[in-house]
Amino acid sequence: MKKLLVLSSILFLISCNSEQYSNADIEQEIIKITDEYNQVWETVDMDSVAHYHDENIRYYWHGFLASSSNQEFLKVFKDWMATTKVWDMEVENYDVQVINKDLAIIGFNSSSSTTILTSGEKYDYGTGAFTYIWKQINGEWKIIHIHESVLEKEN
Repeated sequence: MKKLLVLSSILFLISCNSEQYSNADIEQEIIKITDEYNQVWETVDMDSVAHYHDENIRYYWHGFLASSSNQEFLKVFKDWMATTKVWDMEVENYDVQVINKDLAIIGFNSSSSTTILTSGEKYDYGTGAFTYIWKQINGEWKIIHIHESVLEKEN
């Protein structure tokens, strides 16, 4: 009985340590895919951006629901970004919460600027806070929810 108790305790400790290790791996994976996603935004190719989204994504932008599906996202943001030549985004202060092996939340701050295609002028969007909720669907991480808030506009 004593051996069984010791063996059970060891197995419990190993499973706790492996879950922590797994969460650390998921955190790094979420940071990596978030970096990739944000870099794709800089290409201004909304089809490539949409590849990272679940079909039922909810995108809250500056206080309102900008899109409630990936199809709607493409319609709204293709139109919105049509005059954008370059989108620059500086990201800092990642904060990742792993909910379980298939669900994670990442928040961060960003400053953004753009170059307008028609005039070549730069426009500073200022700083903002973002939250992405990533869900693993069929072995692939997809964004199911985005919330973007303006912190400060520098213009």
